[in-house]
Amino acid sequence: LAGLFNAVKLLPGVSSAPLIGYISDKLKKRWIVITFALILCGVGLWLMSIETVVIALIGVVLASLFGGSSETLIPAIIGDEVGQRTSGRTMGIIYTIADLGSTLGPFISLAILDSEILSINEVYIACIGLILIAAITTFIASRKESSRISKIDN
Repeated sequence: LAGLFNAVKLLPGVSSAPLIGYISDKLKKRWIVITFALILCGVGLWLMSIETVVIALIGVVLASLFGGSSETLIPAIIGDEVGQRTSGRTMGIIYTIADLGSTLGPFISLAILDSEILSINEVYIACIGLILIAAITTFIASRKESSRISKIDN
């Protein structure tokens, strides 16, 4: 099942990065694109929590299509927002935190499941909650970006 998951996840995940970048460049609203992508990723996670295999696989595709959007757009946002002298350090910090989350996340989830604190569906729901928090945060950032741009235009 893990191999099937990875096979289903690979192609959409790889193909979505250029598409997300293209959409972001066209709209010139990176934060809004990340917000909607996170919401769609959350919908994918919710579908993955449903016990029907076909629906769960649709969720895998949806989550993998939009789950990598932040990995695609964060370097672009850093290029837009951070000075050239600190962009390398900023990228290093962001990717270190991301790697730490990728490393610790599975261990934490397995420990929670092993201790039976939460069921697998409740772990998915907790992840959806975290993605919702990230989507709200990016929406707030997009509002700040919009107000900053309108001040510059005036």
